[in-house]
Amino acid sequence: MKSSLLIATAFGAVPGAKHGRESRADALVDARAGGNVSVQAALGCNGFWLTVTFVISGLLAAPNGTLIATMLISALSASGAILLILEMYTPYGGLIQVSDAPLRAALAQLGQ
Repeated sequence: MKSSLLIATAFGAVPGAKHGRESRADALVDARAGGNVSVQAALGCNGFWLTVTFVISGLLAAPNGTLIATMLISALSASGAILLILEMYTPYGGLIQVSDAPLRAALAQLGQ
């Protein structure tokens, strides 16, 4: 499906296209926004692994202030890394967004 959409966008035959190059760029961005199952599966496995690690270390270690602080910092660090990975996967949406103004300016320059 994605390859046929990319071929259609290369020749300008995008279904429901408004006009010109802007609609092709929008179609390419929409084709990339579908989601990758392997990335989601890997993050799910990592999340499960981190949960098991934190639960086991929390159950087996003697509870003290150092352990609690270390586990809290480690959990925040791991969840922050997963959040950044997911945010980089969708650059035009989410908490951290990239401006599409340079892309639109380049497309306008190409359209002249």
